[in-house]
Amino acid sequence: MSEDMKVIVFQIKDKEYAIPVDKVSGIEKLLHITRVPKAVKFVKGVINLRG
Repeated sequence: MSEDMKVIVFQIKDKEYAIPVDKVSGIEKLLHITRVPKAVKFVKGVINLRG
């Protein structure tokens, strides 16, 4: 008997990725990003995820 696999699908730039639902511990909404002065280019900033 075949069971359908459930996945979470997301996109980064122009590529799509999928992760099995049982490997995901949570999904968070995009929050306001606070810029960090003098941070390296690939760091966008910080967010207040859980207070």
